[in-house]
Amino acid sequence: MAQAVVFAPGTVSVEGGNVFRGAFSPDGGEFWFFRKVTEGEEDYRIFVSRRGAEGWTEPERVLLGGEFSELYPSISPDGGRMVFTSYRPVPGDTSEHPNANLWYVDRHPDGSWGTPVFMAAASTLANYDNNPRFRSDGAIEFGSTTPDWSTSTRLVTHWDGTQYGPPEPDTLLDAWAGWWSEALVSSATLSPDGSIAILDVRLRDAEGRPGPSDLWFSRLLEAGWSDPRPLEGGVNTDEFENFVVFSPDGSEIHFVRGFHLYWRISTDAATGD
Repeated sequence: MAQAVVFAPGTVSVEGGNVFRGAFSPDGGEFWFFRKVTEGEEDYRIFVSRRGAEGWTEPERVLLGGEFSELYPSISPDGGRMVFTSYRPVPGDTSEHPNANLWYVDRHPDGSWGTPVFMAAASTLANYDNNPRFRSDGAIEFGSTTPDWSTSTRLVTHWDGTQYGPPEPDTLLDAWAGWWSEALVSSATLSPDGSIAILDVRLRDAEGRPGPSDLWFSRLLEAGWSDPRPLEGGVNTDEFENFVVFSPDGSEIHFVRGFHLYWRISTDAATGD
């Protein structure tokens, strides 16, 4: 059986480095992700690597105006917009401890980016709005965590022609809410055709504490989502496996292991097909 291998070794994935959730451009020629740039601090920047004749290029910093911690880039289905989480100042935010919220930026015809726009209606001031991802219909799903980190919810916002509107509950995770009491399902990533969901699953120990996340999958059947099973092909280890992204055609699954390297495996091999 085919096994998971490191994605873009020496450029995106660097020994001793760090790498966090990424996203492909629609044509698969660009890979956007974020890295920690200041050791010991929650200070991140967004980078892009491009597929060249000799493989993936050395990542370049994505300049969006100003020096702010910025995370979780996701590219729209048409490639013309990026949504991300940013600690840049929010107009009118008087919170005692300002947090990160949602922004988007449009791409110019020459490939450069315009001025970031604060997603005021979708964001919740003081909350940590995180992990935004475009869905195939252009809607954006994301998480929102309270300032005391006690409550986190998954939400979705839709473009109304002028802005991303107030968020609504994202009910996707409800499909696995009662699946297994010993497992915590924290996120679900859909394949491009919506037929497979890759789940971040954390199994609880004897005291009920969740351990490192592994990657499981569930299929959409006529009767609903199937019971999840672990991905195959050497995907799961004792480290954290998370930050899943599919290739644009759905043929490969990419994920981060240990917040250190990106890995890839064919979807068929990972799901046992």
